[in-house]
Amino acid sequence: MISAHTQSRLANVFQSISDGEQKTEVFRQVLAEQKSFEPYASFCRLDIGKKGYLISSDLQQFLQQNQIYATLNEIQNIIFNLSSTIDGRLAYSNFAEGILPQEDRRLKQLVNLRESYYIEDGQTLPYESEWALVRVFEQEIKNLRNTENLKKILQRSLDFNKLNCFNSIDRLGLGYLDIQSIDEFMTSCDQALNEEQLVALFRKLRSSNCQITYTQFVQIISLNNEQNIQQSSPSKLSQYTPQKNDSHKKDFLYQSYLQRSASLEKSRNINNFCSQQLNQPRNRYSSTNKKQENSLYRINNNGLKESSLLQNKSPLKQNEEEQLVKALKQQIVLDRDLEDLKNQLALRRDFNIEDAFRIIDQNGRGFVSKIEFESALNKIGIFPSKNELFLFFQRYDKDNDGLLQYSEFNDLISPQNFEFAYLSKSREPLYCDPENGLFNFSTETRRIFQKLMNKIFLSEVEAEIIRQQLNIRPLFSVYNAFQAIDNLDSGFITLQNFKQILNDYGIFVCKDDLKSLVKRYDKNEDFKITYKEFINELMPKSPLKQY
Repeated sequence: MISAHTQSRLANVFQSISDGEQKTEVFRQVLAEQKSFEPYASFCRLDIGKKGYLISSDLQQFLQQNQIYATLNEIQNIIFNLSSTIDGRLAYSNFAEGILPQEDRRLKQLVNLRESYYIEDGQTLPYESEWALVRVFEQEIKNLRNTENLKKILQRSLDFNKLNCFNSIDRLGLGYLDIQSIDEFMTSCDQALNEEQLVALFRKLRSSNCQITYTQFVQIISLNNEQNIQQSSPSKLSQYTPQKNDSHKKDFLYQSYLQRSASLEKSRNINNFCSQQLNQPRNRYSSTNKKQENSLYRINNNGLKESSLLQNKSPLKQNEEEQLVKALKQQIVLDRDLEDLKNQLALRRDFNIEDAFRIIDQNGRGFVSKIEFESALNKIGIFPSKNELFLFFQRYDKDNDGLLQYSEFNDLISPQNFEFAYLSKSREPLYCDPENGLFNFSTETRRIFQKLMNKIFLSEVEAEIIRQQLNIRPLFSVYNAFQAIDNLDSGFITLQNFKQILNDYGIFVCKDDLKSLVKRYDKNEDFKITYKEFINELMPKSPLKQY
């Protein structure tokens, strides 16, 4: 835990965010009260070249023309805070939401009813509107600077640690921060916020469900230059975007990692590092999150419900369709258990995927053969059978070259949930010595990593059992199964198709579960499962009888 003094500094950051938002709201209302003000005209005033969106240079030029000077980093952060994307572009809808009143709905509606007018490049708004619009952004810059200074003071605390800061507020171990936990924390620091201040705080943090995850919390208390690196770096962004052609980018990044690692000195004090990690508090959120998710999205284990409508339309016989849905349910459970372990691993502060692969990639080539992979696993206490290795490479060796590339390992270890994946991949690597194996990590991290890898092998065996049990049924047809899920005859299966057939049988799962199910089938990651991909997953792969 952090000291009371550091907690007070953390409370100052939240106080500054809340106060700043309230000050900006005053200027929003002043702007809206100007009869000549119209939001789209204001957007056109800033949109140089009429691109349909704003970029940092547009806002910076507008402010400079009105004698307000801010750094490019400050402007970029304002754009990022207002935008709903991370591409550095501000759409009109986000721009309007940022300058219109948030507490006076009547005034906001009145502004939206005003007749729009067009502004040419170089043309200014009427004086009152131009002045008031400048004041809104000027206040945002002041807020940014004030909060940034308080963040710097916070991070100068000797016991500053982002996870411990999060834990000091999340005293119930919910895995997220809500209004009640923030309120209790601020009160304990003698900086109690009233209802309006709490609403302003969560509005500024853009938390529509009034919950702040750990990843969001880290962004809140990080310095703006740290956030800007994460937001603007193409290499990092490519790791979070599920595009089918980003494997080369991931492998390229790993090669850069190897080059940087080779340039570091080999003398490392591993024992000191491990002792530091052993002293860190155990994470309290993974088991809590699992319980909450299971309670919210529990699969009905009391039997599958019949649907007379589906019985008439489906190309599969009712019993066979029930078996198909049962197989899908079992696949979801397999992937869910894996995701829970991946999330736990992502929360470990000393874990990084590049470091983990470097332990397996003893020769530093960016890939390993089956034999090298098995040997490396044996050295760290993991002993898969020949059949388990065969099934593993059948699934995760996407290009069927008999090698496990870094990009393939990255996809294997990365959580499906964006926030957990972001948390894991935003960490800087430790450039560990591969000769030390898992001893580069803390005891708890080693335990979770070993458990995850063993679970991956076991899951592939269980998945093969599901395939073989389906295919020994004389009346079961993979083609008819594909048609039963593709109820619109579109020629491919989507996430929505899976959701529909599961819902029809009384099975309701969360979006992350559905994404994992799609990922199991969707080999080229275009979010559309063709018949070839579908049959490739459902047909048995191992010559050994598993059931």
